[in-house]
Amino acid sequence: YYQALVNMFIRYGYAVFDCNGFSNDALGKSFWGNQKGLEAYRKADQYVVNNYNVEENFSIYAFSMGGLTALNLAFQGFPNIDCIALGSPVIDLHAVFESTDGTANVLKALYNLDDTWDDSKVVGNNPAKRITTSSDTPYCHYILPPIKIWYGSTETGTSGNGGTDL
Repeated sequence: YYQALVNMFIRYGYAVFDCNGFSNDALGKSFWGNQKGLEAYRKADQYVVNNYNVEENFSIYAFSMGGLTALNLAFQGFPNIDCIALGSPVIDLHAVFESTDGTANVLKALYNLDDTWDDSKVVGNNPAKRITTSSDTPYCHYILPPIKIWYGSTETGTSGNGGTDL
């Protein structure tokens, strides 16, 4: 599915890059929303703009942990993002840490976490922490590009992890 989507974008003249290499191997996982991953995306974007005849403004489509990275780019003020489309994005790292699908082990390695959650180790990398609740009404203090989020009807690992609040 992913490769078909990439091919369609290329066919219509879009520049496409993916710093994870659409892979969940050890290298791909090392870019899941952390500062190393954000820097890789910044460098890739700059390379595409400098070396190809493309506009500097761009749109982001991201899935799962790629959604985490896309949101962190937006929250950190990455310029020129026109819009963001997310499929089953990870929005709350703590919720993922509590999951039983094995992803917690990846987060432990990426963010140097022990068996107990520690907010201080993910400061600036957890979009859910950028949502403030006042009088039980969630809101965001940041000026963000338009964001559309889709979750599948059978999601188990990502639905309910902050998407509604965001």
